[in-house]
Amino acid sequence: MRIEDLTAQWLADALGTDTDRIRDIRYSPLGTGQVADTYRVRFATDGTAGDSAVLKVTASDSVSAATGARQGIYLREVRYYQVLAPDLGVSVPGCLHAEIDSAGADFALLLEDLAPCRPGDQLVGCTVEEAALALTEAAKLHAPWWNQDGLDNFAWLPQPFLDLAPDVIQALREAFDGFCLRYVDALDQETLDIGRTLFDRLPQYFAWHAEPPSTVQHGDFRPDNLLFDAAGGTRPVVVVDWQTVQRGPGMLDVSYFLGGSLAPAERRGAERELIEHYLDRLRTLGVHDYSFEDCWRDYIRFSFHGYFSGVFSAMFVERTERGDRMFTHMVRRAARHITDLDAIGLLR
Repeated sequence: MRIEDLTAQWLADALGTDTDRIRDIRYSPLGTGQVADTYRVRFATDGTAGDSAVLKVTASDSVSAATGARQGIYLREVRYYQVLAPDLGVSVPGCLHAEIDSAGADFALLLEDLAPCRPGDQLVGCTVEEAALALTEAAKLHAPWWNQDGLDNFAWLPQPFLDLAPDVIQALREAFDGFCLRYVDALDQETLDIGRTLFDRLPQYFAWHAEPPSTVQHGDFRPDNLLFDAAGGTRPVVVVDWQTVQRGPGMLDVSYFLGGSLAPAERRGAERELIEHYLDRLRTLGVHDYSFEDCWRDYIRFSFHGYFSGVFSAMFVERTERGDRMFTHMVRRAARHITDLDAIGLLR
């Protein structure tokens, strides 16, 4: 679905009401996502103005749309809301309607509008207090499916980076070469050298994704995908954009979030306490087989995810001015994170 396909008939069907009850449909772009297009839709119902919802549809940009279909991104988000969200404690928007075609290329999600709220911003980052709120939600996501075999039943939920063909590894390395050429003026030599080590040793890095404990990951857990003080402050934080939901170690979400969301000095001062906070929440929710030492090991390993994600996203979605600033910011932050943790030694 594209936004031009939005009609009173479609909206009425999605909401389970009569077409003649829907009038005065208006919409405006919402958010900064680049793999799908998101709009706030306002409409009147039976003469009562002020109804609204959030509509997420297939990207109008052909490159982003192709990436969404090829990577199963659209399918994953629709199935997340249909299958997993109802049984997880993590705070997400209510899903009013979800549809996707058989090819996984054309989709629509109609979601609860949580305005007024304060959208997170990757370029601004967040405070330590906001990070603690976010990690509480991460624990709610990870705990219910912690090392549960039942995840294998969800064919649409991938465990990425496993058994990648040599030509795929080569394509990723070529994407990194292109990233370096495109952003050479925005990245220092140390940052570029860290990336070269990572992309030269991708199979070793990818092997960590297959190690237990495995659970449901958000996969892109960062400020741009959080809403703070949602629904007029009644919900402290809400997690959105489930296009990258996948299987793997939960600490990937945590390390990626802290490495990219806190200023380096703040992160260094708070990361151990924040990881203990996350681990405490896991234990409260029934996870008792994950020690702090295990947690810290995985935290160091997945400090690389911010770098990999920044490169991959920059080279496979629509290019924008904000995207350029955001992806180089993500990579620089990740490089600092990797250096502070001496993680690069794990790949040598």
